[in-house]
Amino acid sequence: MGRVFFDAPEYSSQGHSLHKLQIYSSDEAFLDGHTSFVVGGLNSGNAVVVLATEAHRLGLSQRLRTLGFDLDAVIKSGSYISLDAAEILALFMSDHKPDVERLWLW
Repeated sequence: MGRVFFDAPEYSSQGHSLHKLQIYSSDEAFLDGHTSFVVGGLNSGNAVVVLATEAHRLGLSQRLRTLGFDLDAVIKSGSYISLDAAEILALFMSDHKPDVERLWLW
């Protein structure tokens, strides 16, 4: 099994939106799916923001370079932003829970 998808509809004052949850059976499946997503975004001229563990970010970067992307140039242009999940979560987590006040500060 590679990926399992769940759609979770959300209703807000802005209307209906959809969040997707993907569960991966392995790091390889995770990297396959995310590489495809990032390549599609970059090739269509969109900016891509990656929020992942250091190991996954490194694996994704290696795959993108192997596919011929000049990742340094793409990063410099602002089209590829790679953020460490642990660092970002530390900005707004408190006692293992999201702190709503801190969340909106950053």
